[in-house]
Amino acid sequence: MGKKLLITGNGRCNITNSDIDIKYFHSHNMEFISNTLFDFDTINSILEGIGIILSISSDGKVYPMSMQGKSVVDILYYEAISLGVDIKLNQEILNVSKDLEEFIITTTTNKFKASSLIIATGSSAYPQLGASSIGLDIASSFGHNIITPYPSLVQLTTTKPIKILSGYRQRAIIKLLSNGSVVQECEGDVLFTNYGVSGVAILDISYRASIGMANYEYMELSINLLGNLNINHLKVDKSSNKPIKLWLSSFIHQKLAQTILSQNSLLEKVEKDITTKDIKKIIYSLKNFKVEIDGTRGEKGAEVMSGGVDTKELNYDMSSKIVKNLYFIGEVVDVVGDRGGYNLHWAWSSALRVAKF
Repeated sequence: MGKKLLITGNGRCNITNSDIDIKYFHSHNMEFISNTLFDFDTINSILEGIGIILSISSDGKVYPMSMQGKSVVDILYYEAISLGVDIKLNQEILNVSKDLEEFIITTTTNKFKASSLIIATGSSAYPQLGASSIGLDIASSFGHNIITPYPSLVQLTTTKPIKILSGYRQRAIIKLLSNGSVVQECEGDVLFTNYGVSGVAILDISYRASIGMANYEYMELSINLLGNLNINHLKVDKSSNKPIKLWLSSFIHQKLAQTILSQNSLLEKVEKDITTKDIKKIIYSLKNFKVEIDGTRGEKGAEVMSGGVDTKELNYDMSSKIVKNLYFIGEVVDVVGDRGGYNLHWAWSSALRVAKF
């Protein structure tokens, strides 16, 4: 129970963010978010009211003061039991239907009836923890439109993985290009892998990259790996026969030096033969390191999925406009947040909308 809460924030549970603004959320119906999103103070008050005391980090991310996801799961479980909630575990939902005014939920071991039903199943992201698309299947069976889900906060795969760079990590400025035009820019860690690229900066641009590829846009990254290096650092000894790779490795990581020199056909040179033009090529290649994107690591690598139940078919109390007493909350809905606690904030906000009404 609560498996995703246990792993979020590397086990510390990044429960929300102190900087709540609609700009950190994405949907095909942004007006819906504007009318359903609660501010940080409201969610903070609710959580602290049940004993989850929060700690705000310098970047706005919010964690339980315990810095432990398990404490959040335990407190939520205790509160649910105290309110008389009967929690049924270890059974899979096979079918949900409605007979007149009652919902009928059929599982592998039981059959339940209810006058109201809240779908809070999340998405198919991270199926290793038991996640599935059951919530969307139920919504679809009741006639709801589903906005096609795509992996978000996910690693990206590249057309030609640069395997020599696998394992190399650097803080960098990344530009995401669609059909040659910059559509997003961010700064953060980039990790090169044997399949492509990962790291927090990649997760931050992955939503837009996924949508672009789904729309058959040509997606490419331009990564500034220059760091603090500038042309004045690259001094050349005109009497040295030192291999150019060894010379450049004095300034940047060996893996990166090998890659940049190979791309510019400079590997055979020695230090004394390096020209000003060669140095300019090296600087340009580091500042504009291009990576062609051809896909993502899919739902198995994704933290969340974009898309979901079309919010145009939901009221602001998260109830269905199609089926009476049917509600949808959290990630099953077509709302996805940026990295940093925003998806959990949406989970609390949408649940509170149902509770308040």
